Amino acid sequence: MRRKYLLRLFVWLFVFLSAFSCSKKSATPPAQAAGGQERGSIAAVLAIGAEMPWQPVYPGDPLMVLVRIWSPRERQELYKQTLKAEQGQAPTPSNFAPPKIADGWASSVALNLFRIDQAGKRVSVLPSGAWEPYRVKPEAGLLSLSDLGLAGHLAGWVVPPDAVKLTEGQYILTVAWKGSPPDAGSRAGNNELKGEDLFFDVKPLTSDAEKAGHLGRLAYFEYRMGNYEQARRDGKAAVALDPENLFPERIETWFITANASIGLKDFKSAKETLTALLAKLPPPAASDIALAAKQLLDSLSETEKLP
Repeated sequence: MRRKYLLRLFVWLFVFLSAFSCSKKSATPPAQAAGGQERGSIAAVLAIGAEMPWQPVYPGDPLMVLVRIWSPRERQELYKQTLKAEQGQAPTPSNFAPPKIADGWASSVALNLFRIDQAGKRVSVLPSGAWEPYRVKPEAGLLSLSDLGLAGHLAGWVVPPDAVKLTEGQYILTVAWKGSPPDAGSRAGNNELKGEDLFFDVKPLTSDAEKAGHLGRLAYFEYRMGNYEQARRDGKAAVALDPENLFPERIETWFITANASIGLKDFKSAKETLTALLAKLPPPAASDIALAAKQLLDSLSETEKLP
């Protein structure tokens, strides 16, 4: 049980971290700059935004979307305190507190995916009512954003390739929260908080690294569905195509491949995968990722000794 918990924990950790490191196609809105402060203005009480950790997007990919709600006003207040501290001034406590967000807030998020046709018009691909089956439900024991030291509330959706059928072209993802508190600064006073449209392109696969990225995403999806054999097959193909890539998404694929082997009770294969990954990483004492792989490898070795 402990082994399964650790493996799942690290997989989700990489997903969260990659989501916050991905580059976006749109510029940062002025209200979010400099800690959410636009000179001479008061930042919004709450804001919502959609992020896509898998970039660029390829035809046939599953679609992962993360939606985050945060308080630009809270960031603005923190930024003010930071400036005062840097100037040697005593901090002055803020009277502002962001509104509380209920645990089930994600069920009221409205996502819409559109494809832009040749005439420049939006064509619905996945309307808001079709997203709920693909929402990632919170699981006990996994890291929360507060555990990671990241401000905000985060929810995720993973849409199967067959449900989204991504092909080359331009897409738009819209996001809104229809259950925001009355004091959240919602637009039009109707308790709906809207985020900026997220534009992205689906690009063709043109290199081994891109093909590996696509296979890694399929491995992630198959693993989530419990299809461990296919997840391991896709994962092994991904790391074989692009063995020297040690960016977060590819490292995640290594862990998923090992985890899929454990799901198949093939501990020997899991240990081989982790050993191969460790050979490419710095020593565990100098790398948190290597330390995680080493701990998992040691856990497997201990498990094999049990009667």
